[in-house]
Amino acid sequence: MTQIILFRNFFLTVLLLASGNTVSAQVYLYLEDMMQVKAIKIPQGASVSIKTIENPEWTNYQLQRLLPEDNVIIHPNGMINLNEITHLRMQRKWVTALGSSLQTFGVAWGVYGLIALASSTGTVELSVVAVGSLVPIAAGYIMKKLWKYKKYKINSKHRLKILDLSFPDDPYNEKQQKVKYYP
Repeated sequence: MTQIILFRNFFLTVLLLASGNTVSAQVYLYLEDMMQVKAIKIPQGASVSIKTIENPEWTNYQLQRLLPEDNVIIHPNGMINLNEITHLRMQRKWVTALGSSLQTFGVAWGVYGLIALASSTGTVELSVVAVGSLVPIAAGYIMKKLWKYKKYKINSKHRLKILDLSFPDDPYNEKQQKVKYYP
């Protein structure tokens, strides 16, 4: 019985893989840093904070569609030309995670310290509990406020491009040659 189930699962997997569904185009917002070897690729659907020439405040945009032929980013409220972008800000997720972990550790230290303080006969001091809980809470808060974002000023050192890594159309299919668009 288990062999039939395994064969069925294997057959369904092969059928799904060979079904011929095309993958959507791989189009990225490509941030080149001249001081780094690897560039940063931001996929469609990602969220970034941008300053533009018209709007000098940080504004969050979701990249709905990237048009490489026009150098245009389409977002829910309109579109932005790449030449209009002056700054780009990306969130450092590891800083947020580490800061939250430090704050959680500080709260747990404080709660367990207060429980130990209430149940003990003088072996635990209030100053040790207070310092042990407030220092990690403050360190996590400061980390999340100061180092949460990595900011890039778009100039000759940092450049933005739209990179299209999708496969070219099939030259033998006439229908694909007539209709050229980016989904």
